[in-house]
Amino acid sequence: MATHDYVIANQTGANTRSDLNNLFSAIVSQNSSGSEPATKYAYMIWADTGNNLLKIRNAANNAWISVYSLTTGANASALPLAGGQMTGNITFSGTQTVDGVDISVRDAVLTSTTTLATNALPKAGGTMTGDLILGDNVKLEVGSATGGDLQIYHDGNTSYIYNTTGSLILQDTDGQIYLKPKTGASGVDVLADGAVKLYHDNSKKIETTANGVTVTGGAVGTMTTDNDGSFSMSASNNFKCTPTGNFTLTFTNIVAQSGNILLVNSGGHTVSAHANTKVDANLLATVSSAGTYLLSYFSDGTNVYMTNSAVYT
Repeated sequence: MATHDYVIANQTGANTRSDLNNLFSAIVSQNSSGSEPATKYAYMIWADTGNNLLKIRNAANNAWISVYSLTTGANASALPLAGGQMTGNITFSGTQTVDGVDISVRDAVLTSTTTLATNALPKAGGTMTGDLILGDNVKLEVGSATGGDLQIYHDGNTSYIYNTTGSLILQDTDGQIYLKPKTGASGVDVLADGAVKLYHDNSKKIETTANGVTVTGGAVGTMTTDNDGSFSMSASNNFKCTPTGNFTLTFTNIVAQSGNILLVNSGGHTVSAHANTKVDANLLATVSSAGTYLLSYFSDGTNVYMTNSAVYT
């Protein structure tokens, strides 16, 4: 252990060597001593063996700052600068500030306004015993995306369930799902292992069954006008055709469906049939004459079979 004033005086060679050895001993031992060095410098390091502390002199060179314990294992209980978990309390005496905030004043505010921990919901989750009330346009956001992958909110007039990622699935484990337009009125009923029912003004109009669909009332379809004799089943199942020249009866986007074609062949244009359009030659001859015809068809998903339902001259 050694200290030094860090000044090499003019002296004999042997004394200079001894003085340098004492200087180097002070350096390598961090000026270790049970008492502070007699000569002190700003930012000087001192191993205080009397208190087992490593200290550094402050910038003003008027005080020591303790930075580390010299006792083996003693610093294992210190909180790293990078942060960690404390096992004890932080105690302030008198008026202390953290980031300029008076802890004693802030503590009084927190004590008067903060819910007791026993009444708070942990971050890890739990069961709430009261209502969660969100104001207008305050969103319940679920998911890791910015703004949430799922949002639920009310804007003061309308309520929204807004999904931004993937699909939105409404699922019940073993019961029914009901969509109601208002209290006491049915809209859509989805029954487990059973029917799906659609309502109009609380009156059931469509219900799926094991064999297909049951319709209560009339089913109103759309009619598509196509004057070139090529009918797309993806557009409609009922068509009207007023040709301006000879044409081939053709169906595209064929699916299993049935329907009608109102053919107004006032010009007596020749009508032929596509390979997938199955029709009697006599029927083609008939509809190639001037007149108005109601043609019925049935498709099995591959071919379309036609009959002449009515002739209007």
